[in-house]
Amino acid sequence: DPSAFLKAFAADARMLAEHAGVLFEETIEGSDQVRFDPKWMRQVLLNLITNALKFSPQGSLLTLESDFTVDAWRVAVEDEGPGVAPEQQKRIFERFVRIGRESSEPTSGSGLGLAICRSIIELHHGVIHAETGKRKSGLRVVCEIPLQQTPTESSKSETKRPISRDSTDGLSRAL
Repeated sequence: DPSAFLKAFAADARMLAEHAGVLFEETIEGSDQVRFDPKWMRQVLLNLITNALKFSPQGSLLTLESDFTVDAWRVAVEDEGPGVAPEQQKRIFERFVRIGRESSEPTSGSGLGLAICRSIIELHHGVIHAETGKRKSGLRVVCEIPLQQTPTESSKSETKRPISRDSTDGLSRAL
């Protein structure tokens, strides 16, 4: 159950948001068994939070939401910044892609952060995507990681390769 992990992460995210002058709210609903590497998932969420803060105006709201679907743990980070045009929302997960603000300010960063997030989520057999925020503004990035199957469920479906230290170490060596 990722609840304890998320509560600890939310405390850190709240401090980052307060330092940036942004309000922070978290909603953690439900519980279930999920296999995930806390170190790598923290890296994903930290990247999503810092990206959101980079584009959030002071006094705006940043949210972290967690819930469960029938077959996945879903975590979303949403900001009230300028957002990303729908036609660019898939591209932001490609390497070296940097989408600037609407103003003339230069965009900082290498354009690798969201590509790394995608790789980490895929190592967890999950998916990540971006969409326009719930209030029709800002950006909402959603990660979904499959629930851990019970032995009877796994025998009914194809066998999935478990996340091993070797598979995440390979990612760190590639970086």
